[in-house]
Amino acid sequence: MNYYNVLGVNKTASQDEIKKAFKKAAMQHHPDRGGNEETFKHVTEAYEILGNAEKRQEYDNPQPKNDFHFNSQHNPFGRHPFGDIFNQMHQQRRQPQNRDIRINLVVEFEDAFYGKIVTASYQMANGKTEFINVQVPVGANDGDTVRYKGLGDNTDPRVGRGDLYVKIRVRLPAGWQRQGNDLVTKKFVNVFDIMLGCVILIETPDKKSLNLNIPKGTKSGTTLAMRGYGMSDVRTGRKGSILVQIEAQIPRINDPDVIAKTLELKHLIEDKKNG
Repeated sequence: MNYYNVLGVNKTASQDEIKKAFKKAAMQHHPDRGGNEETFKHVTEAYEILGNAEKRQEYDNPQPKNDFHFNSQHNPFGRHPFGDIFNQMHQQRRQPQNRDIRINLVVEFEDAFYGKIVTASYQMANGKTEFINVQVPVGANDGDTVRYKGLGDNTDPRVGRGDLYVKIRVRLPAGWQRQGNDLVTKKFVNVFDIMLGCVILIETPDKKSLNLNIPKGTKSGTTLAMRGYGMSDVRTGRKGSILVQIEAQIPRINDPDVIAKTLELKHLIEDKKNG
């Protein structure tokens, strides 16, 4: 595969031209935008080589190597214009190497909401424990996976070291769900408050207290949006919404006097409606 052809640039292209070509190709072929996943994978692979001056020089002037150098504290997010490439970790054809290692990294919601460096540990086949600093990006999704080249198993010294795959698992607070970049919850509100209109307090997963206005006459099951308070998009940084589904809470009425007054109110409303 000719990486220059993949990005559509000449071999004499500057690093800035390569970066611009990658951004254009990545936007064009990204699966989330309807592009071809295999082509997007080749584009990413090409930029990983040509976007790094040292690796580009090695690619342009290939020489046999016997040693493998790596940095166990390497952060792949830092050099990528999108911060990372998630969910594109299918195996590619490559030289024989040791086995890959796959681990789960459980993080709290706030770690994904604000972003955080989290230290993960994993065990090699020889029993040795390795550590790596994982940069959990702002807006990370549950299940996002990042690949660290050359940080997997190294049992067989005759071949290259395997890769490390870290799957991020985000622990959401009770009562909340995530839909894309929106955070969804349900609130039960007294039916009389819904009839008259009211303001309720929403405690967000990132520990904010927000007032939500419920207009009078809101129907049970209505979803109200609080825009700009959801998760940040991991690529664009644009925030989603908090979506609150309003459910009417019907009080139990057993007192005869209260029942009578409720019936009076019901008749009054009906008379107003029909009059």
